[in-house]
Amino acid sequence: INLASIMANCNKNVLLIGADLRNPRLNGFLEANECNYGLSNYLSNSELNYHGLIRNSKSHPNCKIIAAGSIPPNPSELLRQVKFKDLIADLEKEFNYIIIDSAPIMLVADSMLLSKYASQIIFVLKAGGTNKQHIEFALDSFENQELDKIKFILNNVPKANLGYGERFSYGIADQKKSKISWRALFNH
Repeated sequence: INLASIMANCNKNVLLIGADLRNPRLNGFLEANECNYGLSNYLSNSELNYHGLIRNSKSHPNCKIIAAGSIPPNPSELLRQVKFKDLIADLEKEFNYIIIDSAPIMLVADSMLLSKYASQIIFVLKAGGTNKQHIEFALDSFENQELDKIKFILNNVPKANLGYGERFSYGIADQKKSKISWRALFNH
């Protein structure tokens, strides 16, 4: 939601899609009655129009949200449908940016299915909190070129660990342009 709000602040039309159909987290940014129908309902019901699912975000007027909807028994099957591919194609005509919030990529196949629609895949890592196995999985996927569009965001860094006047810190953003490996970066 923070990334979507930042992009919306730049006068861009942004859509945030709740595609974590197993454990929806975006519902807290919508009114309770707006969370009942969403992506899963649209994908499982041929009579729903996606325009009726687009909700206003509390964070910014240029930011819209499609909630995950009801928790389905078959999330991967729904996300594999041609209907989802067509939905993304239609939404790309209406929005400058589409952000898809998904489950952690290592835990379920759903996120790997969604990766083919992404121009960038952002792993959000919590300093001192993200399981190292998840980081290893992401690094292995990058090195094996299964996921070649990976970027990392490290948050929750203790203030004592920041440099540059204790307000900003810089890291390596692109392994292809750097001689240091991601693995070396995360092992320090």
